[in-house]
Amino acid sequence: MAEINDIHDFIHLIERKERGGFTSDAEIDMYLERAQMECFTDYFKEYGKTQVVHDALTIFKVTWPFSYADCPNGLLNYPDGYTHLLGLSVIGYDNVLGQTYNEVRYMNENQLANALKSELRKPTITSPIGVDKGSSDALGNYEIYTQLYPKVAYAGEMIYLRKPAKPKYGFTQSGRTITYNPTTSVQLEWTNTYVSKIIGKAMMYLGLNMDEKDFIQFGAIEANKTT
Repeated sequence: MAEINDIHDFIHLIERKERGGFTSDAEIDMYLERAQMECFTDYFKEYGKTQVVHDALTIFKVTWPFSYADCPNGLLNYPDGYTHLLGLSVIGYDNVLGQTYNEVRYMNENQLANALKSELRKPTITSPIGVDKGSSDALGNYEIYTQLYPKVAYAGEMIYLRKPAKPKYGFTQSGRTITYNPTTSVQLEWTNTYVSKIIGKAMMYLGLNMDEKDFIQFGAIEANKTT
């Protein structure tokens, strides 16, 4: 996996070759974050269609077992870092199978009233209905959560995609000398296959062009580090 200092050094190298300028490391981090979130969104739109997309997002997939205390009255707040729900199931019990996991049926709020009074579609504690909702506080912080019906406590399992860690180039400075500090840095979590695409997007935002030979050069640098 490419370290953040190698990525910054590489971008500075291309920048010096193209225009002899210098972009701050904080600004590079900002564009790397923007680029990775754009890639993350693009991959999610194609999630489940190809192995390449599946492999790109696997590292961000989280399985969260939640308890009855996490879901009182059927209200399940999503974990920090949550971005996209992949699946939600609740624990049930079968006389033959024992403990089971039962998938939650999701529907829009405008469908809920009919479902709650329907004899055929009425939710039960072993076949609940989920509705996505949201709320905000006085400070403007927004939370999303699921309301399960019937409104009882549940335990179960949520599978979701979390947000990638925000990259940060950590350093110490003495006079004009800047020294990379890995202990205060936050690395891009993507494998090298996908890091190159993120770097390319970040450089585009910086007004830099990254051609094929530059990608090959970066790949060679990383390959030499692992041998």
